[in-house]
Amino acid sequence: MHRLTRFALPVVLALIVAGCGSRVDRAHFERIENDMSQDEVVAILGEPDDLESVALGGVSGATATWRDGDRAITVVFTNDRVTFKRFGAADGKAKP
Repeated sequence: MHRLTRFALPVVLALIVAGCGSRVDRAHFERIENDMSQDEVVAILGEPDDLESVALGGVSGATATWRDGDRAITVVFTNDRVTFKRFGAADGKAKP
């Protein structure tokens, strides 16, 4: 039982620390590149706060938004690939 505690405690602490802090920042935004898949972006930012999608014929599109306080990252996907990204204020205004 003592071995389990020695192993489990660091794992739990690492998960807690990893969960702290926002991914909606300039550093995470800069890691997103055109032509990345939606799964690759989710691996960087986590699940989006909002996701809107549409498909017409053989073309699909989605807009995903991640928010934290007054900051937001918006990514547009066409056929599951990044075609546009924006880092700005949660109210839609651009952020430096």
